[in-house]
Parts: sequence; structure tokens; C-alpha cells
Amino acid sequence: MILAHGRSAHSYAANEGLSFALVGCGGRGAAFLADKGQYGSLFDHGRVVAMCDVNQQRAAASFKKFPDVPKFEDYRVML
Repeated sequence: MILAHGRSAHSYAANEGLSFALVGCGGRGAAFLADKGQYGSLFDHGRVVAMCDVNQQRAAASFKKFPDVPKFEDYRVML
């Protein structure tokens, strides 16, 4: 059995990936999708499973980046 070093920031089991839905895909949401941050992209360890924005025009650019992900206008329907 091989264990990851306890101090490794990127130690995780294969099935511990993060699945998340994004509410608000224009403006700050688009910045979130583009952010690589100190530890790399969230998408290195997770996946987008749904996207929601009431302003479809503003969210269009973000929606195009994830063509196979379901899109919604109402977060209550998405949930």
C-alpha cells in the first residue's frame, strides 16, 4: 500500500473529486471559472455538473465553455 505524504496539498483518493453547480455564471462567476489561484484550477480536482444564471446573455460565454453541462435560469429548478 502506498500512502500520499501528509503534507502534500494535492493528496486525495480517486473518488474524492468535487462535483459542483455554479449559480451566477457572468461577472464574478466567470472570474471564478477562469481563476487558477495558488493551488491550480478547481477543475484539476472537480467538475461542473450544472450551471445557472437568470441573465442568459451575460452567462453565454461561460455556458459555451461547458457545452455538455445542463443550464438553468432558476436555481430552484436546478436543485
